Amino acid sequence: STQAAMLAQQLADALGVQPVAVSAPRGNPDSRSAVNALYSVALKEAITRQWTRPESIPLGVPCQVRIRQIPGGEVVDVQVSGGCPYDALGKRSLEAAVLKASPLPYAGFEDVFSRDVILTFRPEDVDDFGR
Repeated sequence: STQAAMLAQQLADALGVQPVAVSAPRGNPDSRSAVNALYSVALKEAITRQWTRPESIPLGVPCQVRIRQIPGGEVVDVQVSGGCPYDALGKRSLEAAVLKASPLPYAGFEDVFSRDVILTFRPEDVDDFGR
């Protein structure tokens, strides 16, 4: 089984969901994009677990966050995008969640690790994974 498929299974187990088939043939560039997508999901899940969303943030409204991290996943800087429509409390709560989630997922994602990551958060009713 490919590394992407193993990561998908680990992530699915952690979230208690069925994995989407992401296995790609060896040498297939799609496998890297699959791992990249899993990495993004893993980061969002780690941050969402730490996020206590204020009532003032409407569901479904997206907000971009720029995260700077070092190898190992330790967050060194976080900035909510200037275009984020959240109020000051909402922006601070999202920044605090990113910092609390540090170190972010890293093991297994070394190949797709990026020091500069931009994530879009879109709160949904299930944004806290059923808690």
